[in-house]
Amino acid sequence: MREGAWKIAGDAVRPEDAVSPEGASGTRTICRDSRSRDTDTKSDWHIVPLKGSTFGKDNSDAVYEPRKAAGS
Repeated sequence: MREGAWKIAGDAVRPEDAVSPEGASGTRTICRDSRSRDTDTKSDWHIVPLKGSTFGKDNSDAVYEPRKAAGS
């Protein structure tokens, strides 16, 4: 943080400053958004749908949207 590689809100690092892995799986990964302005924050990242990324290849800009349970 002190080197300026990652921006946080305030003086202390908090869990909400990090990229959330919620929705990630073995085939749904965290990817850098190619359209991002490179803000050095969690907003530069997203979870892609199944098989949206392959190691060593370009990340996908498709965003995983979890299905809502019936009645939600």
